[in-house]
Amino acid sequence: MVLGNLNSSAVQLTDDCAAKVSDFSFLTEIASAVIKSSARQHPDMTPASNIYSFGVILFEMVTGRLPYSVDNDGSLDDWASQYLHGDQPLKEMVDPTLASFQEEQLQQVDTLIKSCVHPDQKQRPTVKEVCARLREITKITPEAAVPKLSPLWWAELEIASVNGN
Repeated sequence: MVLGNLNSSAVQLTDDCAAKVSDFSFLTEIASAVIKSSARQHPDMTPASNIYSFGVILFEMVTGRLPYSVDNDGSLDDWASQYLHGDQPLKEMVDPTLASFQEEQLQQVDTLIKSCVHPDQKQRPTVKEVCARLREITKITPEAAVPKLSPLWWAELEIASVNGN
């Protein structure tokens, strides 16, 4: 399934902080009363374009900023381009409110982000490869990543991640 508009605003958090991806592009289809396949309506949307978008979301999560922001003089500045072109290390762009992080994991996330936003979409990883890589980096199993209704689950997850390193 290819999402029509994958970006950080399409990621919603539930009451127990589980991330859910929403795609409201179907509303446009209903309003226009045109029933076509998503691929025909959006030929440029592919799994590779979703991987690119996920890489951008991952970058936003690490930095705590949108990659396209307005600076003091009101112009639109793609501040992420310095990072993407290798001029600025990701370590210097980490969200300052992030209490702590493992430098080795950050380097691995850096590599993953850059592979997701690779200019040649044929060089981008698949969703399966991204998931496997994130499991390797975080050392969280699929079973452990399923959110529980109990708020204690998040504390258990934090303890497990600290003990795992």
